[in-house]
Amino acid sequence: MAQKVHGGIAALDGTPRPRAVSLPFIENRDIAVEAKTAIAHEAASWCATAA
Repeated sequence: MAQKVHGGIAALDGTPRPRAVSLPFIENRDIAVEAKTAIAHEAASWCATAA
């Protein structure tokens, strides 16, 4: 089960979960560049059709 907390939910079992650690920008910028570019193009096309 889970309980609602500010900003999301928390597990009731109390089992500690590993925390997600983000990489610094300088390291992250070269990861999955093609996927990020595809996402940006798709988002731009959505904005163009919404305007």
